[in-house]
Amino acid sequence: MKKFITIFSVIAFAYANAEVVKDEAYYIKKHIIIGSDAHEECVDGEGKILFDIDEKEFALEEKVLYEELKRQNYKFLSQKEFERKIYQFFGLKLNPNSNVVSCMDIYPLDGTGTPRHKECFENQIAINWLSADSTVISKNKRFITELYRFPEIVNYQKKYPYLLKMEKRLKKFEPCELGDKRIIIKINRWKDVPQYGKIVQKNLDNFVNLNNYLFNDDKSKIPQVFNDNASVFANLVSEYGYTKDKDLLNWYNKEFKQNIKVGEKLELKRDAEWFHREENK
Repeated sequence: MKKFITIFSVIAFAYANAEVVKDEAYYIKKHIIIGSDAHEECVDGEGKILFDIDEKEFALEEKVLYEELKRQNYKFLSQKEFERKIYQFFGLKLNPNSNVVSCMDIYPLDGTGTPRHKECFENQIAINWLSADSTVISKNKRFITELYRFPEIVNYQKKYPYLLKMEKRLKKFEPCELGDKRIIIKINRWKDVPQYGKIVQKNLDNFVNLNNYLFNDDKSKIPQVFNDNASVFANLVSEYGYTKDKDLLNWYNKEFKQNIKVGEKLELKRDAEWFHREENK
């Protein structure tokens, strides 16, 4: 009986992995068809916003990123220490009683936040609305990341060569209705991105370096880690008022011609209202 259960478990695991690969390929195919530009363009003859990653897609990407951290021998914090660090950097109190595993579609809790938003955090400060430069907190996997499209973190040309063959048959120019105008637009293809494989690995390295700096106090990549993750670190200061890191402020002040001092309290703005960052009592 025990042997039967073991065999069944192996089969179930193999089936689950096959489903993950199938779903991963589906989302990669979606981005291949759309093209490599993450902005408003033409899809199926109409103007659409292309950066539309849903929760299921991110859950699959989360798995890829988690495996990359393990591959690069990243040291994961305990859940309690991770939550402490998130509060330290972002001023965000993760809700330990929430079943939400990835705080992705997050918005300031000004009374309009959905119950799901409120499940993520206990306090009022929250990450900006999902966009191409959003930061996502993976609560259970204990890391943060910028949003990526699948072809930016999975080398589909090696892993799914049949998708590359499909991509080569796609048109580069298509007619598109944008408002009252009918135009011909060029769709840039992932296969034409110079040094594509190196870019994928660079994105993964940037992600690992970001988490090593924030959660493992690894300062060996300064200032590269700031430059490679500029939007995250700039937002830490300007959006979340984190001013306790001397190295970060040196980079930020130089990059944005500011003169913010270590420990200085910044006025932050949400929904046209100014406030100071909450501090733990």
